[in-house]
Amino acid sequence: MALRACLVLVGGVWAGVSGATEMDWSGSYLGVHGAHTSARTRLSTSTEFVGSGYELSAGTYFEASSVGAIAASGRGGLSPSAVSAGLSWGRNWQRGRGVAGFEVDLGNMNLRGSRSAGAVYPCCAPFSYQLRQSIKADGLITARGRVGYAWRRSLLYATAGLALARVNVDAQFLDDDPAARASTSLSTSQWGWVFGLGYEHGLEGGWSVKAEVLHLDLGRVSSASNNLSNTAGAFPADVFTTRARLRADQLRLGLNKRW
Repeated sequence: MALRACLVLVGGVWAGVSGATEMDWSGSYLGVHGAHTSARTRLSTSTEFVGSGYELSAGTYFEASSVGAIAASGRGGLSPSAVSAGLSWGRNWQRGRGVAGFEVDLGNMNLRGSRSAGAVYPCCAPFSYQLRQSIKADGLITARGRVGYAWRRSLLYATAGLALARVNVDAQFLDDDPAARASTSLSTSQWGWVFGLGYEHGLEGGWSVKAEVLHLDLGRVSSASNNLSNTAGAFPADVFTTRARLRADQLRLGLNKRW
């Protein structure tokens, strides 16, 4: 979808540049952009079997069959999407039709997603459990190199570099046997990488418009806790672990001013 939109913009601009004069892309520029981000997130929450099952004195809670069921319920995906805006600064150098440069931008993703799943304990019907998971990705900084080919007033380029975003992952476990609770939480500034393609078209007075399609990979994050407890006491031997991986595609439409 994002690639199609970029190609449509390229095609529309191309129709009007056949008689356009050559443009020099050298120099610094400032820009603004709007973005639509579509993410793909894999989540998993699991615990482990320790000892022989429920034993308060040993701090153990789960039967072996319960651990497998919880892990199955805790695996799932989320596909949040959102719109956002940002600012950018960059610089280009041109030699012949070749253009090289770099760009740094500050923006956001505004991504939010959550899921829940549960089941009856295999060992202990009719008692059941539930898992609730959520992920947020706020803020986005990228620092990217750009290499492109210029003709008339058009610039087609590839870009790649580093990305930094704020990622929050939370998970909660609860059941009715009797009212056990556990949670994991992680908030981190996560490094990743970004690459993509873009097209920029020059206007009069040093202005230009652009469209970019970027792919972001923010890698994996994980958190663990041993805060499981119920009305009878605490079970620190049963550690809960939550893992997440975040990837996203972003379509950007922007306006730059060169000097």
